[in-house]
Amino acid sequence: MQTEFCDKVFILSQILLLQIVNFDEWYLAIIVILKFGVKHGYLDYKEWEIRFPTEDEKQHLEVLSISHQKRIMSFIQEHFTFKNLGIYICLSTGLRIGEVCALTWDDINIELGIISIKRTIERIYIIDGEKRHTELIINTPKTKNSIREIPITKKN
Repeated sequence: MQTEFCDKVFILSQILLLQIVNFDEWYLAIIVILKFGVKHGYLDYKEWEIRFPTEDEKQHLEVLSISHQKRIMSFIQEHFTFKNLGIYICLSTGLRIGEVCALTWDDINIELGIISIKRTIERIYIIDGEKRHTELIINTPKTKNSIREIPITKKN
């Protein structure tokens, strides 16, 4: 019975991944899932102490330096493959990997020098009884501001 609950929670969380964009929504989704588990007898009721991170606890996010980025882009230019092209586009435009993977030739306007971002692609894990697999989902970006036009620079 607990395995069945875990499977349902996993499927629900995969669906929610496509919808949730901030921490407050995640928190609410987790509370709803836990209450569902208690209501249907999958979980015993327990009080949860939720501790939100403070400014001091936020972890430092390491990012590429400009010199490292230039070295990677130089390497890709000198050793071009189509596998490297996605990394090059990410580094030169700031696009997310799901946005790059969802690009079609119709999204690229060479004459105007614009890449239009209209969709994203995500891989989700599917549990169908004993069968488990992944599927690619092409969807619109999670927020309205993610639908945008990116200028293509002549430099790089």
